[in-house]
Amino acid sequence: MPQSENISSSPTSLKIVTRVKPKKDQSQEPQEFHSVYHWDRIIGVIALLFISIIVLIYFAISSLISTNEQNTNTITKPTIVVEPSNTTVTTTSVKLAATAPSASNETPLIPMDSKTESLISQANTALSTSSPGAGTHSLNPPIVTIYSDNINRAIFTHTLKNKEPNSIINDIVTLDEGGLSRVYFFTDIKNRAGDTFTHTWYRNGKKIVKVRTPIGSDEWRCSSSKYLDKNMEGDWEVKVTDKKGELVASGSFAFTKG
Repeated sequence: MPQSENISSSPTSLKIVTRVKPKKDQSQEPQEFHSVYHWDRIIGVIALLFISIIVLIYFAISSLISTNEQNTNTITKPTIVVEPSNTTVTTTSVKLAATAPSASNETPLIPMDSKTESLISQANTALSTSSPGAGTHSLNPPIVTIYSDNINRAIFTHTLKNKEPNSIINDIVTLDEGGLSRVYFFTDIKNRAGDTFTHTWYRNGKKIVKVRTPIGSDEWRCSSSKYLDKNMEGDWEVKVTDKKGELVASGSFAFTKG
């Protein structure tokens, strides 16, 4: 029957002796088996394996972080290339090219025929006529603007005598003692015989009335007027346009019942 006993031969080794006795019917001497374990070598090997595993894990994590940073830089940092004749923006998956016109060549990218240009011109004129500046501010004194060389004078006045203004309104218009004020917009015109001028009156940006006046000769005076009562306070504007719809003069004033 085998029996084992430990014998320490040194502090860093372990010696195990195993005796095997023969059976009773055998006359052989007991046999001994010696097993020696060197703990310093076993611990060294284990430590080496542990360090190797730590190093492999470190390099694997470093490689993964480096790959993620490269992918992030590729996506978020586009490459921009600027050339003398055009500008090209290149990213990972998109490439956009835009050509800027040179200073010496101002030809539009999409050519327009004369009919299209005429329609655009008419639309801009209509927009200018239907979008007065009145209603955006209180005007003191009134503002008069002349846009055509054919307009000698454009004046706001309360009264006319022999088709000429008696005075010029230079302050906020107020309600008179009778509870009704009249305001004229007078224009002195030259070299527009056969034309037709339209005076359009606005209150706070809203169209109120239109007055059309044919121009009878190259020296012509015409005017339009509006009666104002206590319910008509606000910013007023008059726009004068010719038969083509072009703006030739405008005037703005503020009215209060006082």
